[in-house]
Amino acid sequence: MKILLVNERTSIFGGVDKVVSDDFELLSRQQDIKIRLFEISNSDFLSSSLIKKTAVVLSSLLRNYKISELQKEIDSFEPDIIHFHNIYNLLSYPVWAKIKPRKAKIVVHLHNYYPFCLNSFFHDGSNDCTLCYDKSSFFPGVMKRCYHNSFLKSLFVSLNRVTPQKFIRLTGRADLFITPGEDSLKRFTALGIPAEKVVMVPNSVAISDHTGSSTGKEERKFITYIGNISVPKGSDLIYNLAGSFPGEQFVIAGEKHSDYPVPEYINIPENITFTGFVSGGEKAELLRHTRLFIYPSRLPETGGLGCIEAMAYGAPVMCFNNGELSNIIRENYNGKFFSSEDNNVMVKELKEFLGYADLNKNIHENCINFASQFSSLNRKNELIKTYTILLGS
Repeated sequence: MKILLVNERTSIFGGVDKVVSDDFELLSRQQDIKIRLFEISNSDFLSSSLIKKTAVVLSSLLRNYKISELQKEIDSFEPDIIHFHNIYNLLSYPVWAKIKPRKAKIVVHLHNYYPFCLNSFFHDGSNDCTLCYDKSSFFPGVMKRCYHNSFLKSLFVSLNRVTPQKFIRLTGRADLFITPGEDSLKRFTALGIPAEKVVMVPNSVAISDHTGSSTGKEERKFITYIGNISVPKGSDLIYNLAGSFPGEQFVIAGEKHSDYPVPEYINIPENITFTGFVSGGEKAELLRHTRLFIYPSRLPETGGLGCIEAMAYGAPVMCFNNGELSNIIRENYNGKFFSSEDNNVMVKELKEFLGYADLNKNIHENCINFASQFSSLNRKNELIKTYTILLGS
């Protein structure tokens, strides 16, 4: 089996990039699989000269950016599967509808809601929003400056892709769509992607590298959040919570999101430590010493991979009951849902769950056991099974 992965790498190495990197490594080890990666980098674009940026923007607006290079790769490699991951916001259109796949089956991975929303998460920074999908026009998103809080950038990314309804019509040119969770599968089919063309393949975490079960209670001292620091991700709620728990150590690991920053008038308590972006051993060490992973995202999360990774280290999770998180959290087994954004309610629920988790000797093992189903081996087997069924259809 010959597989070609296609990905537009984000300027800051993100969740989708990690998935693509892991998949490439996993499948490369399979003796009966030959695999290549066709990848462009947003960071290369951002660091290029003004002349080159202008050329890329024009090519993207004309909807032919990197098409010829990708087609040459397809023609020379002759893959059986072309698996598209992120294609936003330079490749776009969608690019998979413009290529000539030869004998290959086209697989499109729906990691987020970019086909229907300029910022990908159906949220305008203050409230849930589906105007662009409802109107099948990205004009509302442009006027709201939904992409990078910029009118011009929003206009650009609205012009190099098709409208939501046109995207639905183009789904006939793809053979299969993959979502990372049950909730996103239901949402995408409700948005109009044919149900018979959508399957779920969960993301994975490197379970074998985790040693959460060996961490003693006395070593678990942090209430941790890992992710973008922004209002949609609920960072303001964490600030408020930390102020109500002066005796607890809160750690926020991530970068500030310039589009939807936490308002400056919200005080940052002294018991919050900001580490910046963490990865590898630094991230592992933080999670090993995490007492509770807190993830108060207001968004319809499609994967919840950060929460699963925390569980793999034995850390229970508190979050809102939305998106794929509703399928990840089993209350009082591996976590708990906040029922409201009201700080008084959140304080009460956090206090109660911390007490419960401290008394429940099994909760750390519960988390590790739950996360074990998201192993790299399971991911690899599911991908190969999905490809094999598709090629046999």
